[in-house]
Amino acid sequence: MFSTELSRLKADIADLRLANPVLRVDGEAPGPTADALRFIAESPVAGWIDHFTDRAEASGSGTVSFRLELPLGKPEGNQVVGEYNFANDRIKLAGDVPAFSQLNGKLTFSTHDVRAAPLTAEIVGGPARLNIASADGRVRVDAQGTANLSLLRSEYASQPLLNRVSGMTDWQLTMQVANDATMWTLDSTLRGATIDLPLPIAKAAADPMPFKMQRQVTAPGHDALAIRYGPVGRLNLQRRLTPTGATIERALLALGTTEGEADRRGLWVRGDVAALDLDGWLAIKRQLDSGADSLPLTGVDLRVGTMGIFGRQLSDLRIGASRGGDDWQIDLRGRELVGTARWQGPAPGWLNGRIVARLQRFTAPPSAPPSMTAIPTAEGAPPAANPWPSVDIVAESFLHKDRDLGRLELIAHPSESDWRIESLKLSSDDGTLVASGWWRGAGRAPRTQLDTDLEVRDAGKYLARFGMPDAVRGGRTHIHGQLEWSGSPQAFDYPTLNGMFRVETGSGQFVKLDPGLGKLLGVLSLQALKRRFTFDFQDLFGEGFAFDEITGDVRIQDGVMKSDNLKIVGPSARVAIAGETNIANETQKLRVRVQPTLSGTVSVGAAALLLANPILGAAVGAGALLAQTALKDPIEQMFAYEYAVSGNWSDPIVERTGRPASAAVPAQTTKE
Repeated sequence: MFSTELSRLKADIADLRLANPVLRVDGEAPGPTADALRFIAESPVAGWIDHFTDRAEASGSGTVSFRLELPLGKPEGNQVVGEYNFANDRIKLAGDVPAFSQLNGKLTFSTHDVRAAPLTAEIVGGPARLNIASADGRVRVDAQGTANLSLLRSEYASQPLLNRVSGMTDWQLTMQVANDATMWTLDSTLRGATIDLPLPIAKAAADPMPFKMQRQVTAPGHDALAIRYGPVGRLNLQRRLTPTGATIERALLALGTTEGEADRRGLWVRGDVAALDLDGWLAIKRQLDSGADSLPLTGVDLRVGTMGIFGRQLSDLRIGASRGGDDWQIDLRGRELVGTARWQGPAPGWLNGRIVARLQRFTAPPSAPPSMTAIPTAEGAPPAANPWPSVDIVAESFLHKDRDLGRLELIAHPSESDWRIESLKLSSDDGTLVASGWWRGAGRAPRTQLDTDLEVRDAGKYLARFGMPDAVRGGRTHIHGQLEWSGSPQAFDYPTLNGMFRVETGSGQFVKLDPGLGKLLGVLSLQALKRRFTFDFQDLFGEGFAFDEITGDVRIQDGVMKSDNLKIVGPSARVAIAGETNIANETQKLRVRVQPTLSGTVSVGAAALLLANPILGAAVGAGALLAQTALKDPIEQMFAYEYAVSGNWSDPIVERTGRPASAAVPAQTTKE
C-alpha cells in the first residue's frame, strides 16, 4: 500500500452464512511514518480522528499493527483497532504547533478514539511528554516540557522578534481538535527566559512572568489569538486563514488592566503602562517594517508613567494618536510637555521621517535611565547610520527647573551620519540665544558642535530666569562663540567642553553670590577680594561692584576656561583677570589686578592711604588730580594691587601677590 508492504497479513471471513459476513484483517505495516500519515489522510481513518493529522509532515519510520472488522455490505459497521509505534520520528503538524522530534512511544487508535500515554519527544530543543486521548468527537492533547527559546527563531522564521528571546523555560500545552477546529492554550512561567526587548516587555532570566497564549476558531477561515503577558497587558489578534498561512487583519494591544477586542483594522494600542522605552521600540519598528507581513500601527490611546525618547525621560504622559497614510496626528499631555505634534513618514527631504510639534509648554526632561538609552539592533545587523528624524519644534514656554526661559524654536535634520542643527533659538523679553551646528553622531565618540550668539538686553533679568536672581543689575551683554562637547545636544558635558567665545557688556553692577555658576560670577564681582583686602576699599563696592563694561576672550579646553585679556572697567576701579577656571570642578587659578580709579575726587579709602605717606600727601596738596590727568594715571598705578585667586568657587583662597614697586607703601602679602 503506497510504498509500504503489508506483512504478517491474515484475512478471514468466519461465517459466510450471515446476512453481512464480517471480513477480519490483521497485519503489520513497517515503513516510513510519512506513508502512515498518507494512509490516514486518504482513508476513512482521517474522519474517525477528525483529520487531526491532515497536512502533517513526517520523517523517520515506525510500525503500524492493525485489525479491521468490515461487515460486508454494511460499511457503517466498519471497525478498526490498531497501534503505531514511533521510533525517533519527526512530525510537524499543520498550523502553529512546533515540530516534534525524537518522537517515541505507542499510539493506539480505533474507530472511536485515539490514545497515547505517554509519548516522549523533543520539542523546541527540550524534553517533552504528551498524552493523547479522544472522546465525543474531539481529540485532546496534553503536553508539558522545557523549551530552548533560542530555537524559536528557526521554528517561526517569519516572526523577527523571536530573535530577541533566549533561555530555557517550562511550558504546558492543552489542545483540542474537533471538526477541523483546533483550539489550544499554552502556559509558561517564563522563568529562565531572557527577553531582550525594550520596556515594558524586557525581562531578565531570573524573573518569572506568567504567560498565556490561546487560540480559538471564530468562523470558517478565521481564528483569534489572545496573548497575556503577566501584568503588562494582553495582545488580541484576529486572523484570516489561508492555505499559505495566517494573515493578521486586526490587533489590539491592551496594556495594564484595559480589556477589549480587536474590532478595527490595523494595530491599536490602549491602556496604561508604567514604563515605555520608545527609542528602543522605534528601532524595533524599523526591523518589523522590513517584513512583508508586518501589521501597521493605526492608533494609540495610552497613559505612560515614564517614557524614554531621544535619550530623555518624559513622565505622567497621555498620548492620543491616529494615523493617516504614513502620517500621524498626535496629542500630548504630560508633566514636561503640552501640545500637538505631527509625525510625517519618510519622504524626500526627511528620510527618517519628520516631527512638527507646536507646544504650549515644554519642560527640559531629565536624562533617561540606562535601561532606556540602549537602542537594540537586530542580531548580526550593523546599527543604523543615523536613526534620528528631522524636527521642527516650537514651544511657547520652555521651562528648566520650573523657570520659564522663554520661547524655544528648533529646526534640525539628519545629514548622512550626523544631525544638522539648522536653527536653535531661545528668546524672551530679556534676551535671545541663537545657535546652529552639528551633532556628529557617527563612530564611538559622538560630539555636538554649536555656533552661538547671545544678545541680552538686561543681564540681571536674564540671569534671574536661570535661577540667579539679583546676581547682576543691568548689563546689556553680547556673547558670541563656538562650543563643542562629547555626547548629544541635550547631554551638555563640562569635562569635554571645548571652544571659545567673546564677551562684551554695557554698564551694570554685580550684586551678590548665588549657587551654581553664580559662584563664578562671585569671582568676577570681586566679592572674595572685598572680604580679604588689608586696606579695605569699601567705597569701591558700595552695594556691589559697578562696571561700565566687561570685555574679553575666553578659550575652553576640556572644561577649563582660560583668558588673558578679561577686563572689567568701572567707575571705581579697573580690573584685569587672567588665568583659568575649571567648570566641572568649580575651581580656579587666576591673577587679578585691581586698579582704583581716582577721578573727580579722591575716595575716602584712597585719601587715608595717601595721608599715610608724606610724599603722596604732598602730591595731593600740590594738585593730585592735575598730576593724575597729565601723567596718565600715575596715582592709580601706585594703588593697583595684584592678587592670586585659587581654590573652589564657594570659598576661594585669595593671596595678595604685590603691587607696583613705585608705590610708597611697602608691599605686603596677606592670605586668608
